[in-house]
Amino acid sequence: MSKETKIAELIERADRLLDTLQAEHKGKSTTINFRQDYLLWYVEARRIIVQVEPDLLFEFDCLYSERNRTTLNESNYCIRDYILLTFPPRDPRIFFQRWFNEFHPTYMRMQAQRQLLEACQLKTEEITNGTS
Repeated sequence: MSKETKIAELIERADRLLDTLQAEHKGKSTTINFRQDYLLWYVEARRIIVQVEPDLLFEFDCLYSERNRTTLNESNYCIRDYILLTFPPRDPRIFFQRWFNEFHPTYMRMQAQRQLLEACQLKTEEITNGTS
């Protein structure tokens, strides 16, 4: 399978994963298990990024997992947290604490990873067309 074909397939799978994530958030049943299928997708997408546009790999990985955080909150909640069912601790001193929704940061990070694959797709098209 060519890199162009593989990237297109990964983008389609990303769309299905995003749809699944949204359906799970709305309480609908799906045939795809986001937590299982995402990890397979992530490994394959990472492999393509390394080959096509390695400069994007750090950003791609950071969207999956934030390594150097000291606290867990909505701004640094990552896809890995969602997969491992990790949530920030509630502050027992605050009775009406707003509980953040883990769906939104996960969805936004997954969309960003999809966009990085689109950048790889453009790069392979440039190489194929000789316009790089």
